[in-house]
Amino acid sequence: MTKPYLLFDAGGTLVYPNPEIAVPLCAEHGVKTTAERFMADFYTVIHQLDLELYLETDTTGAPSLESRFFIQSGIEPALAAQLAQEAARRALPNGFWTYSKPVIAEALEQLKAAGYRMSVISNSDGTVAAQLAALGYDRFFEAIFDSGAVGVEKPDPRFFNHALSKLELDPSDCIYIGDIVSIDLFGANGVGMAAVHIDPYGKYTDWPGYHVTGVPDYANQLISGALRMDNPHLHALAGYKKPQLGA
Repeated sequence: MTKPYLLFDAGGTLVYPNPEIAVPLCAEHGVKTTAERFMADFYTVIHQLDLELYLETDTTGAPSLESRFFIQSGIEPALAAQLAQEAARRALPNGFWTYSKPVIAEALEQLKAAGYRMSVISNSDGTVAAQLAALGYDRFFEAIFDSGAVGVEKPDPRFFNHALSKLELDPSDCIYIGDIVSIDLFGANGVGMAAVHIDPYGKYTDWPGYHVTGVPDYANQLISGALRMDNPHLHALAGYKKPQLGA
């Protein structure tokens, strides 16, 4: 294979919780924020979640991921779950996670024009294909694999292997990109696949792996040749048994 096959995570990589819903909803409850601040808060929560997963922290009874976004924005925890539900209601019929940025579509268009084949492997609830279609992103991908439909989630190797089997690909021919090291990189590297991590705010400087600021940065590095399949950082989590960070 002359070009690697590109496999994408969805949430936090291609799509995000919608700040156009979250920001005014926060304002209705006395919390001022902006779209830019909400996105920064989003990645703060993702980093916190990643650390909990990495350290195998017991999160029994913890707020939902969407609730945590509102808590990070300044909403009282007792109200956050209610706002998460209201955000989902206001987002109908497309869902709270159907938000993206023009630069994402531009990067996908550049990758497609450069001859890269692409698919999605996402932990979701069976709706990720509809979410991507609502944004017009489905045209970029040959297949969309949703854990809610397959019945197994990343980082379980069965999910990656299911997609690889359906696409008739060898893991050594692919690169996976996602926003959660403990799910995306551990999972992809665990089946022998190269992996790239999205870190737009530089929160992972002491974590192993290959980090980019986002899909546009990733596309630029691939197309320019700056990112090569023989880079050892693409397999930094292969065989790792949760080492101490910074070691």
